[in-house]
Amino acid sequence: MDQFLVKISKSKKNTKTNAEENVSLSEENLHSIGKRSKMDIVPNTKDINQIQNDVSSDVVTSKSDQTTNTLLESDNLIRDLGEKSTNALILFSSGFGPYQPNNIIFPQHSGRKFHPEWYSFFPWVEYSPNSNSAFCFYCRAFPSNTSDPTFVSVGFKQWSKASYKSFPQHEKSFGHKEASAKLAGYKSAKKSGSIISKVNTHHQQIVADNRAYLKCILDSLLFCARQGIAVRGHREDEDSSNKGNCLELLTLRANDNDIIQRYFIEKEKTFRYISGDCTNTFLEYLANIVIKNIIDNVIAAGIFSIIVDETQDLSRHEQVAIIIRYATKDLSPAEVFLGFYKTETTDGETLSMLIKSTLVSHGLKIENIRGQCYDGAASMRGSYKGVQARIREENHLAMYIHCNAHILNLCLIDLAKQVSVRPLLQFLSSYSDNIVRT
Repeated sequence: MDQFLVKISKSKKNTKTNAEENVSLSEENLHSIGKRSKMDIVPNTKDINQIQNDVSSDVVTSKSDQTTNTLLESDNLIRDLGEKSTNALILFSSGFGPYQPNNIIFPQHSGRKFHPEWYSFFPWVEYSPNSNSAFCFYCRAFPSNTSDPTFVSVGFKQWSKASYKSFPQHEKSFGHKEASAKLAGYKSAKKSGSIISKVNTHHQQIVADNRAYLKCILDSLLFCARQGIAVRGHREDEDSSNKGNCLELLTLRANDNDIIQRYFIEKEKTFRYISGDCTNTFLEYLANIVIKNIIDNVIAAGIFSIIVDETQDLSRHEQVAIIIRYATKDLSPAEVFLGFYKTETTDGETLSMLIKSTLVSHGLKIENIRGQCYDGAASMRGSYKGVQARIREENHLAMYIHCNAHILNLCLIDLAKQVSVRPLLQFLSSYSDNIVRT
C-alpha cells in the first residue's frame, strides 16, 4: 500500500501542474489493486454496514465552499471530480473525505437535480459541480475489476433513480463492499501501523530480550569472577544436584527474573549461552574490559611503578605475575593486577623483554616507570644483566627496590637458623611426660 502514497507539494505556485505531477496512479494501476479473490477481500455482509460506518466516521466530509476552497488552495489540491482531479487515495491519505459541497446551485438534469440531503444517507457519495454528476469516493480510492464505472469515472446523473434504487444497489454491490473493506483496512493500518512496522517492532523486541538475557549471563559470570569462586561444576547435566556456581546462580535468579525464566529454565530459545566455550569467551571479553579500565586509570596517573615475580603452576610452567602501582587523583596508592604471562626461561633478557612488550602492548610507556620491585634473584636484581639493569638502560628514573615481602622472608629464614632446636625439643618432651603422669 505504501507504493501508492505520494507526497503532496506544499507550493502555492503552479497549482494545476503540481497536482498533475503528484498523481502517480493511472486508471489501469488503480484497477489492478483489486485483482484478488472475493473471499480474501470482502467481509461478511452483516459486517459491511459497520465497516462503512467506521470509515465514514473518520473521513473528513463536506465543508463550506469558502473554507474548502481556501484549504484546497493552500494544499495545492483539486477536489472537483473533473479531468484533472487529484486521486481519491491521495486525498484520503491526506485526511480528506468525499467532496460534498453544499452552498452551491445544483443544476437540473432531465427535470431532476442532486439533493445535498443524500450526503447523510450515503456518506460515500461525492458531487462534482463541473460535470453535475455523483461519484463513489470509496470506489474511486480503491477501484477494482468489479467496480461500477458509473461511480468511478463516468459519473451518475439519473437523479430520479438515485435515492430509492441506484445508490442502495451500488452500496450492496460487490465492488463497493470490496472498496469499503480496503478503505477500512487502510484506515486501520494508518492508526496501528503497517505490517512492516509491526514486524520491525516485533524484531526490535526480540533483540532487546536477547540482549537482556545476555546481560544476565554476563552479570552472573562477573559475580563469580569478582568473588573468586569457580564458574563451572563437575557435573552440569539436568540430573546433577549441583551444576556449579554460575548455573546455580542463574537458577536462583530465575525466581524473580522473567527473561532468565523464559530463556534458561523454560528454554524458550534454542540458545542458552552456557556452554564452556561461551563461558570462556565471555570471561575473556570481561577481562579485556577490566584491563582497559585499569590501563585508562594508569595512563591518567601519568607515572607508575611495576612489581614483578614469577612462579611455577601445577603444570610446571613459569608464570610471570605483573602488578602496577600508581597514585589516584586524591594521591592514594593503588595496586592492580595486570595478569599472568607465560615464559619459557627466567633469565634477565627474556624477563625484561616480556615486561616491556606487555607494557607497550597495553599502551604504557617505559619512560613513565618510576619504580621497579623484584625479589633478590640474580636474574632480577643483577647489576649488569638483571631485569632492573636492562630497564634502567632505557629509563634511568626507574629506581629498583628490593621487595619487602622477600626481605622479610629471608630475615625469618636466617633468624630460624640461629635458634637451637634441641633445648626446645627437650622442654616439650618433659612437658608431655608430666601431662601423661598426671
